[in-house]
Amino acid sequence: MPTLTITELPCEVMAAILRNLDNLRSLTPALLTCRHFYTSFKQYHGIEPAIVRNQVTPALLPYSVALLDASNWPRSLAGGLLDTLYNEPAQLSARVSSMPVSTLQQMARSHELIRKLSTLFATEAWGHLSPGNRDDDSISLSPTEDSRFCRTFYRLELFYRLFRTESGVLDPDFEERTKSWFFSRHPPWENEQIGCAHEFLEAKLRQASRDVVAHDIFFGEIDIDYVSTGRDNNWNQLWVSALVHIPYNTAIVLPDADRCLAGTKPQLSQGLEFIDKLMNADSYEAKRSLLSSTFAKASASFPLAADWLTETDGDWDESVGDYDQEELLPAASAWVGSNLDRGPYEAWRAAHLGMPPVVSVMLDNNAWLRERAYVLWDWGRMQRIDLLAVIKAGPSKDPSSSWDGEEYDMMLKSFEERSKLWRQGMTGYWNGGEDAAKEGKPDE
Repeated sequence: MPTLTITELPCEVMAAILRNLDNLRSLTPALLTCRHFYTSFKQYHGIEPAIVRNQVTPALLPYSVALLDASNWPRSLAGGLLDTLYNEPAQLSARVSSMPVSTLQQMARSHELIRKLSTLFATEAWGHLSPGNRDDDSISLSPTEDSRFCRTFYRLELFYRLFRTESGVLDPDFEERTKSWFFSRHPPWENEQIGCAHEFLEAKLRQASRDVVAHDIFFGEIDIDYVSTGRDNNWNQLWVSALVHIPYNTAIVLPDADRCLAGTKPQLSQGLEFIDKLMNADSYEAKRSLLSSTFAKASASFPLAADWLTETDGDWDESVGDYDQEELLPAASAWVGSNLDRGPYEAWRAAHLGMPPVVSVMLDNNAWLRERAYVLWDWGRMQRIDLLAVIKAGPSKDPSSSWDGEEYDMMLKSFEERSKLWRQGMTGYWNGGEDAAKEGKPDE
């Protein structure tokens, strides 16, 4: 029987091969390889949707479609979108077959970004958790762990897209909507997973922006806090929109009461794409330009929303230890018979023993655990490293604060000095004294 070369295979076979590509970016190079590939592609439809299903994976595909809708739907319909996502996810997945190529490409790009950030988080968390692995470039995640890490970042991005405000006034229904529409869909350990991702991104945001926000004269004039974290730093939680746009060198005078409500800051609520751009900006000037290009007052604070979870009517006499995993699952049909790997539950339970279930997300004393992604690993991995013993032993140092009072006082002093320079008409980089202020880049 004669051997066929790949260019002699029937078009339907070639189309089947193309459908099994694992990344949409691979399609164009494949089609440019030879005319036979391109002819097969043109004869058979549905190749791009099939590739996107491979790339995003069936478990995450509903979240990918939901992200598209979250950017376009009116906020009043957010509850309905989440109902569909959690109760009838197949409805969202089915739409992929009829999507235009441009939309599929958008989904693929979003997934690439989410996978990149989730992989970075997993690698760094594993380094903190297992010091012997600090020099590893990556970690080999199980399929369940990989999907769980990605899903967590999808959920955080959904939170920002669905609940960020479009004006300078906080939505009066923000608290109730985040509770009933979003947090109630997840068991407490999965809300804690989202908290892990949030704090990872906030740490990356602070690291990428520190040089600019700690030295730019204008940023000091408007008192941008670059030391405190989480719920203590509203600047980090603000959403930047195009509603208020002020050129970088425009002089503005804000009443004292409004100084905390306007200005610029690397804002988590802008979402993953903005944070990724900031992390990859290659110079001080590039970061300053990116940060100063958007000014607004709208916000979507995840720590604030998580805080409100403890203000619900709940049984404060019961302890987490009084419940098993199934009793703490939400009633949504999407949870029946799925997502029951005991690892995340066991880790969350160990960290919250003696506490009521309503006190279950983003406790300050568990920040060191969230840095280690403690509720995102599989039970098998947790057993191998005896994670429950690590949780019981506690942190190696006091986790009550990630910053000290002396550093905070130095920041307040810099506000005063930079404000004086601003009111003298000076802008640019400040490196510790009035005679060091100047226009343009800092000294190399």
